Amino acid sequence: DKHEFGGVTVTIVLTKDSLAGGDVKKIHLGNLGSDITPEAIRDACSKFGTVLDVHTPKDSRTGERHNYGFVTFNTEEAFRSAIEAGRAEIGDSTITIKPAAQSRSAAAQSGGPPDFGARPFREPPGRAGLEPW
Repeated sequence: DKHEFGGVTVTIVLTKDSLAGGDVKKIHLGNLGSDITPEAIRDACSKFGTVLDVHTPKDSRTGERHNYGFVTFNTEEAFRSAIEAGRAEIGDSTITIKPAAQSRSAAAQSGGPPDFGARPFREPPGRAGLEPW
């Protein structure tokens, strides 16, 4: 976003760090085909509200994109609208929508959708205090 202050134009840029935390409005998209572009995802999810970020992770070994992605919204209303829809059509594909892991606990605390089984990490028996695998 660009804003003008006293005749000076200022550009506001979001960082990935600013899109993390307890108040994040991020959804998880499943069933993404390799032909679906981030632009197509942004267009499809814009019907729910303003999209701040689209992230489509890639396999670090092969460079191929995974079949899932994430969309971050700017409002709780957009986030809830997407979750309530449960799916979106992008091209010829039906994409599944659910809260992303960091959004699940925030949504549950605010009376939103249930936690869907997110659990804190626990060391396996006999591994407590040992070096990571």
